[in-house]
Amino acid sequence: MRFLFLLFLGIFIGTQPAQADWTLAPNGNWISQTPTAIGVSVDGVKALSLTCANGSPLIYTSGYPATPGQNRQDSFTVTVEGRDFPVTGEHSPPDGLWTGSPPAGLVDALKKGRLADIRPPGQGKARMSLKGSSRAIDAALAGCMPM
Repeated sequence: MRFLFLLFLGIFIGTQPAQADWTLAPNGNWISQTPTAIGVSVDGVKALSLTCANGSPLIYTSGYPATPGQNRQDSFTVTVEGRDFPVTGEHSPPDGLWTGSPPAGLVDALKKGRLADIRPPGQGKARMSLKGSSRAIDAALAGCMPM
């Protein structure tokens, strides 16, 4: 009887869908009202998001401490499988937010990779799993013009 219970438990656990580390916010969030793919860092605090804004992909990272200062041009780096992708755009210190257009190859790297590190200047590295990123990113960017 114990064997049958363990067999049933193994089958039940084995047939549960794998949980993805990336999700899709179908109605966007405070940055964009369009579908947004969101990956959360392993510490559960920081996020990397992709959405479609004005017909083009927009990538942004958030969850960093707010500091005083005016919005300004700045960059952050996304590293996927050892390859660095600098993202240049706007930094909003009061929001702890960096935004920009993803450089060539970044979207594909995020969809195909296993891990990403995000490094805004003056901040520590945030690591995130890319599990489930392909499906969420494809859905978020479906309305964008071809890159």
